[in-house]
Amino acid sequence: MKDPIHLCDVVLFDGKLKREYLIYDVVLVGNNKEMIWQSEIHRNRLIQLAFKTPSKVKTQRNNMRLYIKDIDFKKYISDSNHNWGLSK
Repeated sequence: MKDPIHLCDVVLFDGKLKREYLIYDVVLVGNNKEMIWQSEIHRNRLIQLAFKTPSKVKTQRNNMRLYIKDIDFKKYISDSNHNWGLSK
């Protein structure tokens, strides 16, 4: 099964600092936020978009308390040509 591609708004949450980070207009593959966060490609891209400086990006990659709180799937674009395994 090929995974759907969506234009999304994503809310990252840091459990230690109790802070939310909003990322607008991100293209993501899949429809399950846990599976998307487990994907190293998507996780690194979301962290780079949320934290602009290289030092913050490096420290947040090791932050185990950071997770996706909410994804607002705004627009369906198409299906991917590759099975990413990010859909339920």
